[in-house]
Amino acid sequence: MSFSPSLFSWGPLLSMILILTAMSFTHGNMMDMKVLQVGQELMKEMLPLQSGSRLYELQGLNSNKWYEVKISYPASIPANFTLQLSKGSSGLNVGRKLLNTEKIIFQAESLQLLGDEGRTFVLVSVEPEGIVAIPGVKERKHIIYNIVCDELLFGIPHQAWYVVVLVVLCLALALVIPSFLLPRNEGLNAATHETLSMSDQQKELRRSPPTYEALRFMAAGTLGAALLGLSSLTFAVTVIFLILSTPFLILFSPILVPAAIILVLSTAGFLFSGGSGLGGLASVFWMYRNARENHLFWADQLDFARMRTASKAWDMKERAKEAGQFVQNKAPETTQA
Repeated sequence: MSFSPSLFSWGPLLSMILILTAMSFTHGNMMDMKVLQVGQELMKEMLPLQSGSRLYELQGLNSNKWYEVKISYPASIPANFTLQLSKGSSGLNVGRKLLNTEKIIFQAESLQLLGDEGRTFVLVSVEPEGIVAIPGVKERKHIIYNIVCDELLFGIPHQAWYVVVLVVLCLALALVIPSFLLPRNEGLNAATHETLSMSDQQKELRRSPPTYEALRFMAAGTLGAALLGLSSLTFAVTVIFLILSTPFLILFSPILVPAAIILVLSTAGFLFSGGSGLGGLASVFWMYRNARENHLFWADQLDFARMRTASKAWDMKERAKEAGQFVQNKAPETTQA
């Protein structure tokens, strides 16, 4: 039995090709893996812009909790991120894919119901989107991004609740502050003033207006002007911010994290502006009510003074009439004498 010499010459070459193929296949299955803790943001992560991918293991998940995995990246680099959430340690190819989007919101209990006791992974993939339109500028080979897994409370991340608490506090202050500016004699109505006796009216007339009323009036004016100015300034800044940021969102969409930040900031700005404006209007309304009540108080004093003057004039008239009658009665007696 004879062998062809060409077969022996091609043998080493075929063996080398098989080895290189196996090495490339093994290298292709090896994927970069990192750990992503809940509530800890990984900053300045880097991936190749062309078909870059990285696997993150989610740790710190609790049952009956909702979580959100989101990515933020520079808007100057047009890219398309894809997130794949899988359960199990046997690989993504056979793992159950739950979502395929740029922003993942999931419940940890739903992962446990899959019946797999393995770990939870999220695969981050990126592809370039568009081309560089600036002449002489080369396309980027890598992209930098931040990734975080946050726990949600009523659909809002824990870090965003600070803004919600601040807005609620401003609204509460706007509702509570006017109650301290109300006059102490608010419960007295017009009927009570009409039923005052003459001695009470005299005491009220002699009493000078209290000093704290003037101080409260000045404080209300200052606070109202400050709140109205702050409300107008916040509203103007929020509108300008929306006008400047809307074109970037349209050009570089979808960028979910910047859009969410802009939405939260805009909502907080409008709510803060509304709360400040409400507080300022409440202060102005209190000033109007106080001025009106003071006007009624002085009007009552003028009516009381007019009544006193008319009473004195009536008394003088009666005394003059009595004096005239007395003179008339004395005149015949003087004539007879």
